[in-house]
Amino acid sequence: MVRNDGSRGRGWLLRTFLVGVICAPALVCAPSPAFAVGEAGSKCSSFDERSQRTASDDVLLVDRAWRRTQYLAAGAYVTTECDDVGRPIREVTMALYPLPDGSRTYLPARTVHVEDGQRVEVDVTRGDMRAFRGDLPRVLAEAEAAGLPPNRSSKLSKAGAATRARLRPRHRKRALDYLNKCSDTTASYTNNRWWTGFGYYTNWNSLGASYRTDFTNQVMAGFHTWQFRTNYCGFSTSPEWIATAWLGDTNAVATNNGSTPVNNGINVVDFGYLGGGCAAALACTWKALDGGLGYAYANIRLNWDYGWSIGAQAPTHFDIWGVAAHEAGHALGAGDLYNGSASGQIMYYQAGFNESGRYLGAGDRRFLYDLYANYGN
Repeated sequence: MVRNDGSRGRGWLLRTFLVGVICAPALVCAPSPAFAVGEAGSKCSSFDERSQRTASDDVLLVDRAWRRTQYLAAGAYVTTECDDVGRPIREVTMALYPLPDGSRTYLPARTVHVEDGQRVEVDVTRGDMRAFRGDLPRVLAEAEAAGLPPNRSSKLSKAGAATRARLRPRHRKRALDYLNKCSDTTASYTNNRWWTGFGYYTNWNSLGASYRTDFTNQVMAGFHTWQFRTNYCGFSTSPEWIATAWLGDTNAVATNNGSTPVNNGINVVDFGYLGGGCAAALACTWKALDGGLGYAYANIRLNWDYGWSIGAQAPTHFDIWGVAAHEAGHALGAGDLYNGSASGQIMYYQAGFNESGRYLGAGDRRFLYDLYANYGN
């Protein structure tokens, strides 16, 4: 690892060469295939072989020279588009989400691409779309189109579609009991992290003045969930493993168009329109790498086309604190969880109308410990 002073810890070499690891809650790990990059005709390699550390009984790899697909739990899958020599260009995670009519559809949950020389990760958080206040059919079509491989929509694998159909019956709807919250250690993360804590600014210019203090306090509470390890499982809450700080208000925005981030040189949380792959989402988080294992900046936007409140009010309003805690997890480096046993974790991929999202589960704690308390070991 690289420490704050630039030196490398003893575990750096080991973790550098351990690629393609998928870890189950029981912490039994097995390597996934690693492919050569940079050779003509080599198979497609993902941006990060370790990007999905979620446990799943439903993992299937389908590889071609220009595309790699990994099927995950609950029918979710990751597709990596590569150039002619196997280098990744764009990576999209698609997941199944319920619609108001009871059906389900695939929408982008995460994308990774290179923008202005920086690797940018986009994490999309979705919830119950009955609460969406806009033209849902239109924005769903926009989101679905954003998740398709560029110029390759007609070449989607029939075998892959059949595999997804086979996996769908195993999909578990989010349960209302959270018995696994304190015991399921499923976690998803890469090796990328913040080295000196996470400071952020807020921009509530799109909100009425009377709401701004409440939004600031609830977003701060979401970040404090990770800093102070807020939980009801009996986990230790000290010492702190990551420091977070609200640095004040700003006029800078997280995104101009609702789908691509603005690099302001600071981390921004704001409130406004979301479109493109983020269309119909509750919130989106964008992170850019600094060229190494650290992040350069992270921006978060909460969608103004949903109702928000202090405490969930199903089926019309979402809890600001709970959703902010999920986005804070993304900003710190945590990935979404798709398997049903992780439905009580903050990082479960669908936000619910409940306040359980305010509190760390065992998997959330594992991510924080591995990446910030025990990094490189």
